[in-house]
Amino acid sequence: MLGTILIIVAVGLAIWLGILAYGSSQIGSGMFLRATCRLRADDAILLTFDDGPHPVNTPPLLDVLARHGVSALFFCIGTEALRHPDLVRRIASEGHIVGNHTFRHTPRYTCWGRGRILAEIKQGHDALRLLGLRPTLFRPPLGVSNGDIAWAVRQMGYRVVGWSVRSMDTSREARQRVLRRVERKLRGGDIILLHDRMPDAAWLAEQIIIAAKRRGL
Repeated sequence: MLGTILIIVAVGLAIWLGILAYGSSQIGSGMFLRATCRLRADDAILLTFDDGPHPVNTPPLLDVLARHGVSALFFCIGTEALRHPDLVRRIASEGHIVGNHTFRHTPRYTCWGRGRILAEIKQGHDALRLLGLRPTLFRPPLGVSNGDIAWAVRQMGYRVVGWSVRSMDTSREARQRVLRRVERKLRGGDIILLHDRMPDAAWLAEQIIIAAKRRGL
């Protein structure tokens, strides 16, 4: 009898831990953070770029966006923003939105206490404020969240933006394969996760824009 009870408890605990792991790792689950993962409009898509700005790869990406008349959303890391302030200012001046992606983008922050997590997010916020921006949007590194991160985000008054299409552009796959992955999933209302630190960021963005326009988006 005792053995059966222990098995039931163990199975229940495993299921609960699995649910928590899923909710923590999937930004669209809504378990901890309420995130916008799709646009309300079904005739447009939103390109979002994480982890920048990058001194080599971000400028040609901005050139592509300007050439196609497309505005995007950049979630900048505070340390990188302070290293490349003119690039952040260019992003903003060309009509793109800049959001907070924490100060250091360290996965370890998910294990910190509330106060330290809040300080990490606030440092990222303050870095952008130093450059004359007023960020209102936040994306947690890797899309990972928990109760303490959710609390810190609420303290900052941020709106969280997730994604509906994960390009996996940071993998070592050929860029054509990454593009095919996005194109297969592409539909109106999508928010697409990309990274402007990647060498193929400009090429990939242009191909997605062309594909979207071909579909009337």
